[in-house]
Amino acid sequence: MISIKAKRGWIGYLRRIVQLFFLVLILYGGYFGFTKLSSDSIQRSEDDLRAAEINANLRKDPRLPIYLPIHSCKNTDKEYGTFQGCSMFMASEMIIYGSYMSFALPVLVVVLSAFLFGRTWCGWACPVGFIQEMLDKLRGWLRISYIRLSRQANRLLRSFRLWWLAVLFLISFTVALPFFSVIRKDLHNFNCFTCPTRYALWFFPKFSPTFMSFKSTFYSIGSVIVIIFIGVVITSFLIRRFWCRICPNGTLLALFNKGCLTTKEKDIQKCTKCGICYNVCPMDNEDVYTVKHRKIVNSKNCVMCFECVDRCPEDDCLKVKFAGKTFLRSRFK
Repeated sequence: MISIKAKRGWIGYLRRIVQLFFLVLILYGGYFGFTKLSSDSIQRSEDDLRAAEINANLRKDPRLPIYLPIHSCKNTDKEYGTFQGCSMFMASEMIIYGSYMSFALPVLVVVLSAFLFGRTWCGWACPVGFIQEMLDKLRGWLRISYIRLSRQANRLLRSFRLWWLAVLFLISFTVALPFFSVIRKDLHNFNCFTCPTRYALWFFPKFSPTFMSFKSTFYSIGSVIVIIFIGVVITSFLIRRFWCRICPNGTLLALFNKGCLTTKEKDIQKCTKCGICYNVCPMDNEDVYTVKHRKIVNSKNCVMCFECVDRCPEDDCLKVKFAGKTFLRSRFK
């Protein structure tokens, strides 16, 4: 690799503005009136009402009946928050309570948004991704070097995230069975109970997380797991976007990354192999740098932050397209 200083362009600053917008929207959209888009008289199906008898989180509240494919946490204040929760919370509730028809529209919204943008949600809208980047900024200000994981370590993390996603769905399908109804109360929310989002956002005003509990065996297991995952988020201080490498929501979005309408393209003839794209990638993704025989360089491990496009010093070497139309491109700085 040639050692060239990567200068930031306008894309990075635009992304930061979008990240802040979504952080405010998720936590305080209700305060600013976004939830007024939804009627207070929304009718719930019998499935919703049956689930609400067990799960207070499904009772009617002022928030929009919408779920996002990122960490739009259900623990937001009912009066201030905007969304019902994330896609993993929606999936687990739908499976456990069998409320498939009542979740048809929310599922359609999540799938459509994933098909349109893929993991662009991760790079531009997720509040946990934003917080990890702020930890990385703090590390830079303190002049502490970051740790770059080896290829083998990244492969292991990619395998782990698939196994962990499978475990979460297996638990949801298991407690949905009548035989396991006795433990449903403890495990119906296992995905949320092992998610570090509520701890990553707890210091924001009007955010009401449920903290760790050891009142039962299953709660204790969940608390131990979340302690580990909190450590994972903190580790992002040294390893860029570490949580994003195993995040269940990100794993689901990754399934759409290679087929979504948002694509990242590389002009191989203009690439000088300077290595900037690899050096600035927060996910240690090598595809943009190494690909030689294909135009589209989307990968499942990419969070579509487009730092590579922003920092690339070659005109039009990298482009971002939506439905075939270019809207971002690399420029000589």
